[in-house]
Amino acid sequence: MENASKALIMAGSVLLSMLIIGALVFMFSSLGNLMQTEAGAEEAQKLAEYNKQIETFDRSLYGSEVLSVANLIADYNIRQSNLKGYQAITLEVYIKPISGAAYMNQTEYTNYKELTKKFKELESDLNKWKLGSNNRKLEIDGKKYTAQEIAGMSPAELNELVRKTYPTLTNNNDIATKAQEIRDYSQTYTDLKAEMTEFKNKKFKTPQVEYDKANGRIIKMIYTEVGI
Repeated sequence: MENASKALIMAGSVLLSMLIIGALVFMFSSLGNLMQTEAGAEEAQKLAEYNKQIETFDRSLYGSEVLSVANLIADYNIRQSNLKGYQAITLEVYIKPISGAAYMNQTEYTNYKELTKKFKELESDLNKWKLGSNNRKLEIDGKKYTAQEIAGMSPAELNELVRKTYPTLTNNNDIATKAQEIRDYSQTYTDLKAEMTEFKNKKFKTPQVEYDKANGRIIKMIYTEVGI
């Protein structure tokens, strides 16, 4: 009788252990499913937020706004590369030629990095002429002028500067020639500024947008300038 009781107790202990183990397995399985669900919901939220940001540019834009899109895509490709099913977004930009362009001299940009790199180089060079850095100042009678200052002078103001600085020049033709020499110094600044302004003011059609069929992420945008 005593042995039968012990057997029942042992059987009960085994059954209880199995029930506890089963409950733990179920709990951990449920917890894992919950975590997967939460992770999926978080990724879906990130996707929705990302697409919302990008889709605000799914319209006709100016060149300055296309640059904003390029910077946004660059940021996305860096920050979101660890998301499940990630695919880098690409950007293509097609423009009409800019006459005499020193930097934005291509008509096709199939890499957003190339587009932003060229524009940053243009911006950097323009600022150097604007601020007169790296010895980019013209000295006239002991005073240094930036290219921006010279470009901002009217013909009358520049002629007056020449008369005061070079009193030996009395002939109007000689004064005009000297004034033009000074004006020529600011030509690079003037050209770079015109190049930047022209690109920023370009008008682009509503883009072609391509979505990832698996997860709905935007993976490609193509902007074409109006008139192409």
